[in-house]
This record gives sequence, structure tokens and C-alpha cells, in this order.
Amino acid sequence: MIYYDRIKVYCRQSFPNGKISAKEACAIALSAKACGVVCEYNPFHNGHAYQLKRIREILHLPVVCAMSGTFVQRAEPACMPKAARAACAAKHGASLVLELPFPYSCFTAEKFAEAGVRLLGQSGLCSHLAFGSECADSGLLSALAEALCDKTLLKSIQVYQKEHPELTYIRARSAVLRTHFGEAAARCENPNDILGIEYIKAIRKCGADLIPIALARSVGRNDAPNGVFASSSLVRRLAAEGDLERAEAFLPDDAAHGFLKRYQPETFRKTVYLLLLSKTQARLSECCEYGGGLENAVYRAVHASHSYEEAFDALKCKTLTDAKIRRLFLFGAFDVTKEQAETPLAYANVLACAKEEAASALLREARKSSKLPLARRVGTIRKNKNAAAQYAADALAEELSGSEKRVWVLGDGWAICEKALKERGVFCSVAPEELRWQTAFGVCLAAQSK
Repeated sequence: MIYYDRIKVYCRQSFPNGKISAKEACAIALSAKACGVVCEYNPFHNGHAYQLKRIREILHLPVVCAMSGTFVQRAEPACMPKAARAACAAKHGASLVLELPFPYSCFTAEKFAEAGVRLLGQSGLCSHLAFGSECADSGLLSALAEALCDKTLLKSIQVYQKEHPELTYIRARSAVLRTHFGEAAARCENPNDILGIEYIKAIRKCGADLIPIALARSVGRNDAPNGVFASSSLVRRLAAEGDLERAEAFLPDDAAHGFLKRYQPETFRKTVYLLLLSKTQARLSECCEYGGGLENAVYRAVHASHSYEEAFDALKCKTLTDAKIRRLFLFGAFDVTKEQAETPLAYANVLACAKEEAASALLREARKSSKLPLARRVGTIRKNKNAAAQYAADALAEELSGSEKRVWVLGDGWAICEKALKERGVFCSVAPEELRWQTAFGVCLAAQSK
């Protein structure tokens, strides 16, 4: 009976606009592995627990999560450590949690989706990919994704954006899609459906054997909370405002309490600002997402301001989204090069494994069939040059994310930063001699406000 139910589910969810024979559906059902989810869990809330529960109820499959590590797509550290978020997921329905490390976790929706799909696909564990959606229409999202793979349509979007320079690429894309799909395209203009389209595009691009399934969200991104479910952004905002009691009403347990109580993104923004002060325009031009003179704009904004927030406001314009500015600041501060951005993820880090037989079986299967080396410590991936370099970059970013009074500045940037900080009334002290020539960090600049 369970396999018959699966066949009906696959026909309805995976192929909503297409016909599939009973034989084909049965073959898919019997070969099913696990269902993948690309996620951030920033923090893990009731809606996430509900999604994992629904996947298990509908598909009768274990769930493998590709979860953002220390940094999330909004180009800032998560409000909880990655280990704590992964443990919450494993406790409330995830069988296995793999890490999507920095900088892949901070890329645009297109590259973020591609990195997550590639991680799940190459793990060899998943046959499906589920994601939250406002429209919950896999057929419509698949049609839009297929259209966005057409070179003629992409050219039309570029032309439209040139004719309307005040529009961002996403808004120009939405306008062109409406001319082809009418108001149906308007139903898919929210961030979750845009990300869903990117997942389906990534499946096509990577040739991943994953069937996309759009699950209706428990509450819309901008909807008012209903007493049980609320968006992650609302939970973070309540925590930042000090309303922990209300924030925790939307969480499945109290694991996040201590972390939300200490959640202060302003501390990290100060670190980013200090690091940006040490960068030259030439150095910024080598970083990911910089081009077309953006390195000059960021350099001027940072050096004409006295804080991250001032520099951020100075860069705001119609063609630069808030997320784009945050990425420019983060990638510039951490020296994320264009080459790093183009290099595919070369390892898989296991963050959490549920205490169940299905999870143990998945982990054993991953060790045998994964195309990516599994890493729980750097020694297991040292032989792979790309994997070791990516692991080290993520570790450095994680260390910097917790910086409060001490900032690591690369190369000779300390002299530039020292001058700029003195102009702003900040005392500086150079690191001891033995630290100055270390390859990983260069010069250490300890900066404390008066």
C-alpha cells in the first residue's frame, strides 16, 4: 500500500503537467533514495519543522539537508552557530545535515541554488529536492525555469534592462516573464519562488537526478504571524529588538534561547567595516561581484563614512539591492576572489546525523557513493588541494565572524587601516613581530574605540 501511495504522490507532485505511465512511476518510487532540502535555518523555527514533517509524510523518505554554515545568503553570520542549527534540524526530522560552506552560502540566488543542488546531487543520496513555495506549483516553476534557460529570452531580459537602467536584473526579468506567461509569472515573484526556479535551473544545468517538489509554505514571507508560524526574518527582528519571549513562541524548543539573546549583527558589521578600510581599489577589483567600477564606489563610500551603516547608505541606489551591497562588503572584506566563486565545491562536511537507523544507513552510503570527500576534520580532505583550500577559507571566515575587538588584516593593509582609524579617533596597535609574516593572516591589527 505504501508504494501505491508513493506512485500517486509522484504523479501529482513531480509531474503535474505531464503524463507518466504506471510502470515509469513505479520504477521511480522503488528507486527513491532520500529527499534533499537546501536551507539556512536562521534560526530553525516551527515552519521548518513542519516542512520536514510534511516531506516524511508525503514521500515516506529520509531527509538530507544542505544547510548554510556560519554565513547565510544575506551575507552575514547566522544568528546561531552551524552546529546548533544542524542539531535542531536533526532533532526535528532531518536524517543528515551537510554543510554548504562560505562563500557558497552567500552567493546570489542562482549560484546559491547551484551550489546546494550540486552538493545534494554529488552526495549520491537524494532522488528528490523539496523547497518551500508560495505558489506551490511545481509545473509553473518548471516552465519558468525552462524559459529562463532559453538564450533568446535571456537576451530579451538584457535588452529590457538596458532600455530601463533604473531596474535591477530581477525586476527586468520579472517584466519580461510577464509578457510571456501573463499574470501566472506574477505569482512567482517572491524570494522563495525565485529560489525555487533557480533550484530547477540548477538541476538542469548540473544534470542532477533530482525531482523538484514545491511545498506550500506554512506562512508567507511577508504575512503576519499566525501564533505558530512566522518567517525567519521576523524571528531575528524580534530577537534583535529584545522581544525574546515573542520570538521563541515560533521556535520548536528552547535551543536557540542563549544564541538569540546574544544576537548582535552590529558587532560583525564593525569588523567588516574595519577590514574594508584596509583594502585598496586594486584589491577590491579582484573580488567576487566587483566590476564596472564598483570597486571605486565601495572604496569611496567606505573611506567617506565612519561606520558600516553610513557606507551602506551611501551606496544605496535603484540598481543595487541591499543584498548586493552586503555581498560586496563581505566579499571585499574577506578577499573572496572571482576564481574562488567559479570553483565548484570540492568537499562535503557532515554537521549532524540523527539517531536513527535510516540516518546511519545514509552516512554509510555517502562514504561509499559520494563523489565529494566527506570532511569532519581537515585531515580527511588534505590530499585534495581544492577541498583543503576551501575548508581553510571557511574556517578563517568562521573565526572572523566572531571577532569583536581584534581584526585580522591581510598583507600591508594595516598601514592603510591604521591611518584611516586614527582619523576616526580609534587607537591601533600592531601585532607582535612573530605574527606579521604568517601566510594565513599577515598583519594583526587590534582596534578598540576610545
